Amino acid sequence: MKFESVRDFFDTIEKYPHLCTSCGICAGICPTAAVKIVKNQYSQYVPVFEEDKCNDCNQCINCCPGIDITYTQQAGIGVFQKIYLASSGDTAQRSAGSSGGVITALSAWMLSEGIVGKAILGNSTQSAVQPEPGIVTSAGEVLPCSGSKYVAYPACEAIREFREKTLITALPCQARAIRKARRNKGYVFGLFCSRAFTSDLIRYICIQESIKLEDIQTINYRHGGWPGQVAIDTKSQQIRIPYNRSYFTAISNGFFFAIQGCLLCPDYFNEMADISFGDPWGFKPDQELLLGQTIVIARTARGVELMEKAIANKVIVASEITEGQVLRGHRSGSYLKKRSTDLRLRKYQEMGLPLPEHNFDLSRKPTLVQSFIQNYYIKNNVLLKKNYAKIFTANKLVIFVKRYFILLLQKIDLKLSHGH
Repeated sequence: MKFESVRDFFDTIEKYPHLCTSCGICAGICPTAAVKIVKNQYSQYVPVFEEDKCNDCNQCINCCPGIDITYTQQAGIGVFQKIYLASSGDTAQRSAGSSGGVITALSAWMLSEGIVGKAILGNSTQSAVQPEPGIVTSAGEVLPCSGSKYVAYPACEAIREFREKTLITALPCQARAIRKARRNKGYVFGLFCSRAFTSDLIRYICIQESIKLEDIQTINYRHGGWPGQVAIDTKSQQIRIPYNRSYFTAISNGFFFAIQGCLLCPDYFNEMADISFGDPWGFKPDQELLLGQTIVIARTARGVELMEKAIANKVIVASEITEGQVLRGHRSGSYLKKRSTDLRLRKYQEMGLPLPEHNFDLSRKPTLVQSFIQNYYIKNNVLLKKNYAKIFTANKLVIFVKRYFILLLQKIDLKLSHGH
């Protein structure tokens, strides 16, 4: 996208939040503190620009992942060197992690060995509802940061600490912004991601479970044996919702409270990371899987070197797997981001919305099934914002049924198009 000025860039993002992924890199990269990140009326983090502080360096525009979604590879899992199915060699780390504790194990080990001097990790100690980036400098500080957060937190000022001998755990949009900003000396650990949420997802759960947002003390999105339960604890109640095949999964996968920019992000497997990490969907649900295992994609030479050293030192336990095994268990995420981004771009174009720079062919006309599927996501995420209060009164059973009907249609579409 072309902009007449930095002012024009931020005015466009404010008017069209579907171009913003809430990564927060623009605020962190700005040398004059002319950008701040605040929540808009939909609880999505968006940038606010103070023009009088700007020196027109254009770094914010150059690093923005939402205005340019051009990818060299639009199939498979991206460039990689080795893929593993792994778990932490430490029982406490494996238990604390969402699926295997590998990020926790590697982060603590890298700090203890001096491979990095600091790590930027998601932290929920200040607020169970709204995580934030935390900077840790010792192995003992890593374990409290374990586990998936799901609610989006912008990197902002923390990215200023990302340099040589630094590690950051990032979403695909953040990893891409870091690469665009040419911050290539530190280690990027990337999470598989189909979408991130605003904290209003928790507000909705509070309404459904008859609890107060301010009473929440802890949230563990992957409590217990894999894939786990969403565990929300207050002073007087313990809420447990199955992570898989529940109304939580339905409303989250339905994009009701997702960051608007997530619908136009084509990167599910975090292709810009040194190492990518994801859930072991599609593998046999044996005892090892229930204890937690992680799919690990080593993409760069130093990523492979790091993994092989960690395995040799028994920091993690791992065996190699294939790209086909990864794709088999992640068909839904791959379908959403790899196989249908072009259809949503086409629909946004028909709606008169500005499109990011891209290299997708928009000539493909959607079938009736494909159109129905994409209309479902766009309605829930973009169009429903016109009557935002309606989301909070939506019946969770109706949401559940609709979501799994959409999932069935996706499976049918994949079979009809011979997808993998």
